[in-house]
Order: sequence, then C-alpha cells, then structure tokens
Amino acid sequence: PDGFDRYYASPFVRTRETAALLNLPNAEWRLDQRLRERDWGEINSMPTTEHESSYPQNALIKRIDALYWRPPAGESIADVRLRVRNFFDTLHRECEGQRVLVVTHGEFMSAARAALEYMSDEQWVLSDNDPAHKIFNTHVYHYLRLDPVSGQSSKYLSWRRSICLHRENTDTGWLPVVRQRFTNEDLLEQIASILPLEISLDS
Repeated sequence: PDGFDRYYASPFVRTRETAALLNLPNAEWRLDQRLRERDWGEINSMPTTEHESSYPQNALIKRIDALYWRPPAGESIADVRLRVRNFFDTLHRECEGQRVLVVTHGEFMSAARAALEYMSDEQWVLSDNDPAHKIFNTHVYHYLRLDPVSGQSSKYLSWRRSICLHRENTDTGWLPVVRQRFTNEDLLEQIASILPLEISLDS
C-alpha cells in the first residue's frame, strides 16, 4: 500500500516547510517538540574561533568528550538521545506494526541513528567524525524489520538503508543492524584499549 500510517515533523519552520513540500497525498502531520534540532545555546551560529576565545574551558571539554559536551546553555548529543528515546517510546506504544515518517534535523537524526543502530559511545564518536557518515540536508534513513531479501520478519528493526536525495552515489543499499551485547571479557578488552587522558593547559 502507498503512503504512511503516521506523519511527524519538528515544529521548526524549515522542517514544516520540508514536510509540506514532500507533497504526500492525505498526509496529516503531527508537530512534535521532541523532534526539534539540538539546542546550541549561547554559541548558536557563533564561529568556532569565537567559541574558543569566549569559552576556552567549554571548547576544551568539546575536544575531550564531544558526546557529553554541552554548549553553554545548550544540549549535549546525550541529552538529545533522551528526547529520541522518549519519542521512540511513543512510537512503540502507538505505532506497533505501522509505517512512520519523521521529518527532523541532522543532530536529532545522528542521535536517533545511535539508538536504532545500538552504537556504543566510541562508535558514535568515530561515526560522527567520519565524512562517509555525514548527514546532509535531504538525507533519508529507512529502517525495516523485514529482511529485504528473504522477507522474513524480525522482532526488532534489523535493516537500514540511507540515501541523500541531492547527492550522487550515496545509496548504501540495505545493511544489517546488529544488536550488540558484551561479555565481561569484551568490556575489559574495550577499556584496555583506551589511553589515559592527558590535558595540557597553556597560559
């Protein structure tokens, strides 16, 4: 069947415009504040050099721990992930077995990917710094429970495909999503590979 069972959009102007311009027949959009872009607080639109000169300690924390770093009066990606989880809880309660379309923002999508693909903190940092994983405007991520080859259904979202509509050669094809679990030995091996933190402060 055509279309989706439920349509969500961030209440920000640019996402409402994007949702409307999709021109999907019979769409009834629900505006949800949880889908808003990450709050960059006092450094929103501020050049990096100005951030580093005006908030040197905050800029240092950003370099050390980008996942949990908060812009002054803003949100960390970890904070956004709490909004993602809350939104997913709603989908789980109300949209079981349905097809849902969500129009949102890049940072929210990054946090949603981390949750849907069960990324560890280290994997998210690597992914965020990898140009191949950059999220552009008009980027679409599609998740399925059905195996795209066999049609067999999984209990969880187990397949992911992404494509950027205005860029060539960005279709990833269907990729498996692996739910990671770790043994005691796995955890010890992970922490053994992490070097002690060294900080240099110049006057």
